[in-house]
This record gives sequence, structure tokens and C-alpha cells, in this order.
Amino acid sequence: MNSLVKFFSFSLAVVLLAACSATKPLTMDMGLESGANLDYTITTSNNVGMSMMGQKFDIVGQAVQDFDFLVKAVKPTGVTDVDFKIEKMAVDVSIPMAGDFNYDSQKGDNDSSSPFSSLGGLIGKTMQASLNKNGKVTSIEGADEALKQVLSKIKGGEQAASLLEGYIGEDAFKNNFETITGFSQGKIMNIGDSWSKNIKTKSGIALSSDYTYTIKERSGGKVTIDVTGESSSDPNAAPIEAQGMKMSYKMSGPISGVIVVDEKTGWAITSDIQQDLSGKVTVGGTPLGDMNMDAKMTIGVSAKRN
Repeated sequence: MNSLVKFFSFSLAVVLLAACSATKPLTMDMGLESGANLDYTITTSNNVGMSMMGQKFDIVGQAVQDFDFLVKAVKPTGVTDVDFKIEKMAVDVSIPMAGDFNYDSQKGDNDSSSPFSSLGGLIGKTMQASLNKNGKVTSIEGADEALKQVLSKIKGGEQAASLLEGYIGEDAFKNNFETITGFSQGKIMNIGDSWSKNIKTKSGIALSSDYTYTIKERSGGKVTIDVTGESSSDPNAAPIEAQGMKMSYKMSGPISGVIVVDEKTGWAITSDIQQDLSGKVTVGGTPLGDMNMDAKMTIGVSAKRN
């Protein structure tokens, strides 16, 4: 009889503990301590398809970067200071009438002939970021200085350099942080809750993007978030200049994606966001005057914790 009572008592305790664990308030607050280290592989892609009078002009670019993030300090205010660096990088870009440009840091000196070889100056360079208590980036230091040094040595011309801005530099790195941190809303969250934010990017094509995040699932210490929204080009942005011509965009389209967040740390385990834009591209300064082209653009950012 005593054994039976003990069995039921133990079973009840297990059920109660499981219930308490399942109903633990969900905040996705930043939970890393000083000295914590995280490694991510972040892939950024930018594919533009343009057509005019039956002719197609496609620009294809992708950068795969392995990042190391080290928490240097967590202040009483909740601000987290992070050192981060790129440990390795591979970039592939194809531009009509300009050619293909590639760089792979793992090839080392053997890749010195690449027009993008100056990207090697970014490998292992430590930069700093500060995140508020909700995980939003408030500042980044060291990135723009590195970007200027790299772009000044790019041999692929202004168009190639402009495309690279979508992969490196302060604006690009802030966008990377947006995909892996900043999910806390400073309050308890529940399945079905949503929140929104606007993100402006200036790399390559200037975009204003309205994101909506919705908590879909919570299981095993992981939170699954659906991402939807709309992006549109900034009508007031300066045109991109390349080879004596000016290129301006008028594009818009939907955002979709899924992020899986680690409850304990508030950082993403995986993240996959895509923007599908369509509209018009106007090229000015050509011998034939302004030229309008139909265009479609797919921008993707994915991250995976290693």
C-alpha cells in the first residue's frame, strides 16, 4: 500500500513540475552572461531579374559568413556589449556585362587574384555592438571603417561595391542582428501574440520594411515565430551610380519567414527571412536616355546557430 501511495505521489509531482515548466512566463529576454560565446552562419542573397525589349539582365549575389559573437559585459541596465567578428566568408556575385566576381577566405593567399580579395581584411577583425535589454542593436562600432577600406580596393567597379554593401558594413550587420536577436517585447508573451516593427536598410537598394512577428508554437524551450510583412523602395533615395549611369528603383512586395528562438538566451537558433519585390528599375544616363525595365528582386537572409 505504501509503495502504491509513493508511486502516485511521485507521478503527481512529475505532472505538476511539467505543468509548471510549460506555464513558465514567456519573455524571450536576453539571457546570456558575460563571457558567453555564440557562433552563427549567416547567408545573405540578393537576386535581381530585369528585362527590357525581350532582353534579360540578371544580377545574382550571395555571401556566406561565419560569425563569432562574444558577450563582453552585461550592465545593470540590461545593456549587453558584444564583440563580434567574421571568421570566414565566401562571396559570389554575377553582374551583366561586368562578369563574375568571387572570393573565399578559406583559400587564403591563393585567392589574391580575386577582385574581392580586399575582403580578407575583414576576416578576424573585431567589431563591437551594444544591445538594449530587449536585444535591439543600439550601436555598432568598427564596421563602417572596415567597409570603407574594403570598398576602396574593390576592383569590380561601383556596381560591385554597391552590391557588397548589402553584405558588409554597419547597415548590413544591423540587419543580421535583427534576424537573430531583439525578440523580447519587455512583457510576458503568449502563443498567438503579435508585434510589429519597421526596419530601414540603405545597402544597395534603400528599403522600408514593415515586419509582423507572430508566436505560433512553444515547445522544448524553443519558440517558433512566423514573420510576415511588406517592403517597398524608398522613393526619396539617391540613385545608385555605376559606370556613368544612375539606377533608381520603384519596387514593393511581401515578406515571409520563420524564426526559431531559444527561450533561455533570447537568441535565434535558426532564422529564415525572404523579401520578394517587383516593380520598375529606371536607368538614366544611357546613350538612349532613360530606360525603364521590369524587375523582380529576391532578398534572403538566413541564420543558423552552430
